[in-house]
Amino acid sequence: MKILIFSTLSGLSTVIGGLLAICFKSKQSKNYIALMLGLASGVMASVVLLDLLPEAIAYTNTIGVIAGFAIGILIMVTLEYLVPHLHKSPKVCDSNEYLKMGLFVALGIALHNLPEGLAIGAGYQAAPELGAVIALAIALHNIPEGLGLSVPLCVGGMKPLKVLFICLLAGIFTPIGTIIGMLLFTISESFIGISLATAAGAMTYIVVDELIPQAWQQTKLYTALGLVIGILVAYLAH
Repeated sequence: MKILIFSTLSGLSTVIGGLLAICFKSKQSKNYIALMLGLASGVMASVVLLDLLPEAIAYTNTIGVIAGFAIGILIMVTLEYLVPHLHKSPKVCDSNEYLKMGLFVALGIALHNLPEGLAIGAGYQAAPELGAVIALAIALHNIPEGLGLSVPLCVGGMKPLKVLFICLLAGIFTPIGTIIGMLLFTISESFIGISLATAAGAMTYIVVDELIPQAWQQTKLYTALGLVIGILVAYLAH
């Protein structure tokens, strides 16, 4: 029961990131939008490079990582086809487009949280202290992830309570994964590794296809500044 509480708190730390995005929300100038989208890009790119891919490699082989990464990209390409861009001009991004972008980010983080929850559950079954340590580490880097998913939602004009609710939904996948990991202790490490690689592929697609292009169309300088800040935030939380 204790590890499930730790896992739940770990997942819900995304809400803290959402609160930060809401608190720092200001006049939505081009500079602000570029800065915040750049920040979200930096956070997510760092999570992929510093967290997801190294963990995936630790759990499975190279083929599994490549396959999982490709599956993640394929999932997002399929969703992109089913939910096409709503704006007609590539230089115009209305509130609906930002909202779609934010929901895509939330999906990527949810895909990320599920296998990490599995890791918490499996770690706890191996040694309770190990599960607790994994949960704490995940809680720390879930905060900048919550910030990253909340930024486009805030820019899109979503009400604060709805933003926090989306953060809650994304975070709840961590304890769900923990429950699965505890019930299925025999779950293969390769499956966890492939799942982490899938999340990495999905998040990479979101950064490259959604966040950076839209930020770059606003102002290049503030996009670059946001990227640097996002990378530093994620690195310090790692």
